[in-house]
Amino acid sequence: MKTDATQGMNEQEVLEYVQNRIKEEGGELLLLSKTGSKLYGLETPESDDDYLGVYLPKKELLFGFNEQTELDLSYEDKNESGKNTSDAIDIKIYTLKHFLLKAAENNPNIIELLFVESNPKTLLFISDDFKIFTEKYELFINERVKRSFKGYAESQMRKGRVKADNYIDLMKFETLLKDFLKDNPKADDKMTLGEVQHFDEFKSVQKFFTRDGIRVSNLTFPRNIFIKKALKMIREKLHAASHRAKDWEKYGYDRKFFSHLFRLLIEGEDLIKEKKLVFPIKQRKQVLDIKLGKYSLEEIEKLADKRMKEFEELEVDLPEKANYKEIEKLYIDLLQRKLCQKGD
Repeated sequence: MKTDATQGMNEQEVLEYVQNRIKEEGGELLLLSKTGSKLYGLETPESDDDYLGVYLPKKELLFGFNEQTELDLSYEDKNESGKNTSDAIDIKIYTLKHFLLKAAENNPNIIELLFVESNPKTLLFISDDFKIFTEKYELFINERVKRSFKGYAESQMRKGRVKADNYIDLMKFETLLKDFLKDNPKADDKMTLGEVQHFDEFKSVQKFFTRDGIRVSNLTFPRNIFIKKALKMIREKLHAASHRAKDWEKYGYDRKFFSHLFRLLIEGEDLIKEKKLVFPIKQRKQVLDIKLGKYSLEEIEKLADKRMKEFEELEVDLPEKANYKEIEKLYIDLLQRKLCQKGD
């Protein structure tokens, strides 16, 4: 659930807000930390605040049928281009059980919470109960780390490259439709998208038309949709992405996704070699340079391919899987202690 209660809060106020909300839910906060660029040491003046945390929910959610995995306590504040302003605060709090299972899978977005103590500037709260797990971080690190971080990095590479093409395709198709309507004003809400396929104006975009429908970028239209409605959908999609459009036009790639790509590979390598993470991350300068657009498309693609190849060649000397038995024991011991304290 989204709320505007977090607008304009400082860190102490955010902590109090989260603690109070979790108490209202009958739970107990175990960890709250800033994450994202401020944890990694990659912040810029435009960076907003992202918080992740872990909590222990009430016993009904622990043992009942309605299991909970997370609470979303975020505040969204977007400007006209659809980008979050500096007032936006992203706050996501995971249940302890969900966190432990995902950390054991070496999920890149989750496992980093075991190491946030290494950057005290971003740590708002950590309980002694959660330290039981951070002190035993080696139980979680396993062979999956390479596959998991590589998969996430490849996803960022695809997004960084494909998003620009998607935007260009949408712009091109929007222009063709607008020009067509200008020459054929009566076609506005009478002609369907499928009917324009055989007009000369659309010969250059035949790849968008299939037997089942029309697919442009990641938008799919039925052949019987009216042009007017299709145009409205395209405009909404372009508006939602307009805050990234300048990046795609200027650089030919998305700086955000490529900076994530390199950051993930750095973290993955540290986990494989050092069996832990330290924040802020190593090699911050290169990742910040990518984030600030100091590389051309050709340069960034060569660097990314090289870095990915180096990561793939890393030798892994880690357990086959997380030590679920010990992690589960720590979890059960914690629950038993908490329940006894409450007299349940």
